[in-house]
Amino acid sequence: MKIQKVWFKNSKGQRLAGNLWTPKRYNYTLVFAAGIGWVSAEWETTPSWPAGFAKKGYRVLTFDFRGRGESEGDFSETTLTTNINDLNAAIDFLNSNVVLIGASFGGTASICIAAKNKRVKCLITMAAPHNLDAWLGGNRLAEAKKNGYSIGAESWQKYSLALFVNAREYKVIEKAKMIKVPWLIIHGNKDKSIPVQQARDFYREAKCTKELQIVKGADHGFNTDEADEVLFLLLRGWLKRYLK
Repeated sequence: MKIQKVWFKNSKGQRLAGNLWTPKRYNYTLVFAAGIGWVSAEWETTPSWPAGFAKKGYRVLTFDFRGRGESEGDFSETTLTTNINDLNAAIDFLNSNVVLIGASFGGTASICIAAKNKRVKCLITMAAPHNLDAWLGGNRLAEAKKNGYSIGAESWQKYSLALFVNAREYKVIEKAKMIKVPWLIIHGNKDKSIPVQQARDFYREAKCTKELQIVKGADHGFNTDEADEVLFLLLRGWLKRYLK
């Protein structure tokens, strides 16, 4: 298996940084799209993410959206539009059939792309919101309305009011009806950031082959060893079932 640092540009000409795991033989590339305040390295905290999938015969890409990690850009300009743009740039760079695995807001961008991009052959989302206004019970939005932006745990995590306005314009729940590829929807029942009802909404509206898995005890980030193992087994089973 070959592991390499890669760089590619989005439509704005910004260089985005990623890591690519390439086994000797593969048919599909798994693209891991991180949540809005996350960096790609967070996918790599356990052996299963993503090296475990590469060992199972999938090429795997993790990357940082603009303004995060080693990628160029200003994080405060992040919107759903910029996330979609960057994720499409990753797909174009790979030039292959892909599986999108999106966490949180990375999942929201993945849904919007899977609704249109024919290179996407399977979709997996984890704790993805369709209504960003409900983030942390509306507290993020309230703070952004008051100050122009909401600040996360790190000083660089500035969530602008434009982020919320832009996300509404996409009517993401309607995009769920347009998905035609197999879609695995995952959410933790202890998620205090994005209500689990949003996962149920996606499942209700989707017309494709679909499955909803509510992971007991898991929070928004699935930050337990048990949740990591459950997710790995879920994803492995889903991919084996629907990727031929």
